[in-house]
Amino acid sequence: MSTMIAIDENVPIILNKIKHRLSSIDKSSMTAQCSVCGPVSIKKKKNGKGKIGYGCKPANDRYRNGRWKTMFVIGMTVEDIQREVNIVQGNCSICEKDLNDKFAIDHDHKTGKFRGILCNSCNVGLGHFRDDVKILNKAIAYLKSN
Repeated sequence: MSTMIAIDENVPIILNKIKHRLSSIDKSSMTAQCSVCGPVSIKKKKNGKGKIGYGCKPANDRYRNGRWKTMFVIGMTVEDIQREVNIVQGNCSICEKDLNDKFAIDHDHKTGKFRGILCNSCNVGLGHFRDDVKILNKAIAYLKSN
């Protein structure tokens, strides 16, 4: 059974190497033509040396959103994520709760390696235990003893 979860059909696939290059910048209306997104609103941004430049606002907003940022960092596409959601049949890989369009892309923060699709609660839970198996085992022992 294939489970379709809408990731964001209005957004182009983001790969690690795609650059959102702007042309036809209109500073008065804060709009431009993006090489990936087409006509867009733009956002002022400073580089590391304090110089002001402009960036594609939709790309910046998607990157700042957790799921898009994770996809960008680990180099996965929308299709990759959809395939992984289908593998787990739309359920969290830990608690098996129905994801209902709300899920986290779990990955190892040290290596960047993809681990699985989780509900937000399980993903946050792993984060609180610092992805440490010893701490998780102690928590399990604690729960069993009480």
